[in-house]
Amino acid sequence: MSSDEGLLHRSLAVQERSPLQLLDPLLVALALWIACRVHDAPWHEGMVAAAATGVASFALLAERSGIYRSWRGGGLGRELKEVLGVWSGTVLALLLLAFATGSSAAYSRAVLLGWWLLTPLLFAGLRLVSRMSARALRRCGYNRKRAAIVGSGMIAGRVAETMASRPWMGFELVGCFDVGTHTEGGPTAPLEELERLVRDGEVDTVYVATAMGEDSEAAELVRRLTATHAAVFFVPDLAPFALSRARWTSFGSLPAVSLFESPLTDLERLSKRVEDLMLGSAAFALALIPMLLIAAAIRLTSPGPVFYRQRRHGLDGKGIWVHKFRTMYVCESDDEFQQVRRQDPRVTPLGRILRVTSLDELPQLFDVLRGDMSLVGPRPHPVPLNERFADSIDWFQLRHRMKPGMTGWAQINGLRGETDTEAKMRGRVEHDLEYIRNWSLWLDLKILALTPLRGLSGDGSY
Repeated sequence: MSSDEGLLHRSLAVQERSPLQLLDPLLVALALWIACRVHDAPWHEGMVAAAATGVASFALLAERSGIYRSWRGGGLGRELKEVLGVWSGTVLALLLLAFATGSSAAYSRAVLLGWWLLTPLLFAGLRLVSRMSARALRRCGYNRKRAAIVGSGMIAGRVAETMASRPWMGFELVGCFDVGTHTEGGPTAPLEELERLVRDGEVDTVYVATAMGEDSEAAELVRRLTATHAAVFFVPDLAPFALSRARWTSFGSLPAVSLFESPLTDLERLSKRVEDLMLGSAAFALALIPMLLIAAAIRLTSPGPVFYRQRRHGLDGKGIWVHKFRTMYVCESDDEFQQVRRQDPRVTPLGRILRVTSLDELPQLFDVLRGDMSLVGPRPHPVPLNERFADSIDWFQLRHRMKPGMTGWAQINGLRGETDTEAKMRGRVEHDLEYIRNWSLWLDLKILALTPLRGLSGDGSY
C-alpha cells in the first residue's frame, strides 16, 4: 500500500469511539488469569498487581498511540500492527519495572511468557470478531454512512473507487459534487445540491478531495457545513510522495502531514531495538564457535588481518564502520573501492566460500549489538557506491531513514551481491522502500526466517 493510500484509508475512518477501549484492558487481565490456570499457578496478590500494572500501562500507551480511532476504512493487518506495537511497549515497561523493583523473581517465567504471547492473540481474535460482526450488520443495512465527495479529479475518483471496492467499510455513496471545473472523473452535481442534502439529513459524511484554498468554493462549503451535523474530511493528494511513509502529525496546534521524517514512531524504534538485542544476542551466542573457526581458517590460509572494516552510511546518512571477515588478499580504502566481480582475482579461495554463503557478514552482529546496524533493514552500501547512484535514482536517500540491516527485503527477493548497473540498484532501492513503508516486527521475523532459504540463494554474490 502506498503512503497516500494509507492516508486515504485513515481519512475514510470516521471518528467513532471504539468499544475495544473497554474490552482490551479486560483481555490483558484475562490473559494473565488464563496463563496462571494453564500452568497451575496461584492467583495471588502479586498476580493482581501485575494484571493491574499491565492494564494501566497498556491503556496509557494505547490512548497515546491512537489505536482506538475508527478503523472503518483501515485494514486489519495495519490495526493489528499498531496494537502489537502498543503491547510490545507494555511488555517492555513491565520488564523494566520488574527489574527496577527487584520483583521479577516473584513471578513464574512460564506464566509471564504465556501472558505476553496470549494477549496479542486475544486482541487479534476480538478484532476479527468485531470486524466480521460489523460487516454483517452493514450488509443488512445497519451502521452505514451516507457519503458525498466534493471534487472531480483523480483523487476524488480514488475515494469513490475505494468506497465501491470495499463494501465492508459501510459507505453508501450519494454522489460527487463539483467545485466549478471538470478535470478527470465522472459526472458531478453543484455544491448547492450537496448543501441541501446535508441539511435534509440525506448525507452525513463529506469527503473534500480537491484543492481547498482560502477563497475556493470548497472552503466556503466547509465553512457552511460547520452549521450542520455532517462529518467533513479532507483527503489530500499525495501521489507525488507515494514512496514515502507519510502520516498525520501536528506542528503546535496546526495539523501537518509528515512526508520524509523517520518512518518509525518512538515506540516502534524501541521495539525494533529490543528485537535486535534479544535476537542478536542469541544469534551471536550460536555463531561464536563458527566465527572462531572462520577466523582461524582466514589466518591459516592467507596473510593479513582477520576482519575488514569499511565506512558506510548508517541511520540518517551518518557514517558508520561495518565489519566483515576479510575475503580478499587486499583491504581497499574508499578511494580504491571497486565492487567484487565474478572470478575476481582479489578474492581468496576461502573468501569465495564465505561470500557465497554470506558467512563473511557474521561480524556485523557486533555492529547490531552496539546499535549501528539492525538485524533487518536496507543493506548498507559502500560510500562510493551510494554517491554514484544517489542523484540518479529518486528517493534513494530515503533508505537511510532506517538503520541498515544484515539482511533485508531486497536480499530475500534475490537482489544481493553486485549492483553494477542502475537497473539493479533501482530494484534494490524499490524493495528497501517497500520494506520501510510496510515495516512491522512480524515482517522482520518473516525476513529472518526466509534469509537462510532465499537470502543465500542465487548467483549475485561471488
